[in-house]
Amino acid sequence: MVAATGRLGWDPKEDQEYYHNTHGQNLDIIKNVLGGKPPKNSARDTYETMRVAEAAELSADRGKHVSLKSLR
Repeated sequence: MVAATGRLGWDPKEDQEYYHNTHGQNLDIIKNVLGGKPPKNSARDTYETMRVAEAAELSADRGKHVSLKSLR
């Protein structure tokens, strides 16, 4: 999003609502647990997502490609 100043940025409310909505995520988890519903994301999907994030962070730190296989 480009602000009126011409600089890139975003509205902090939008950031909370769409990108870092931990409060909403926690409420969703509680609702699912109380309702006996499974989580929206499987443990395996969550694990793989964290591996990708870790590889991306290591790659940025090292300045080179980091394979997912190297994280096992």
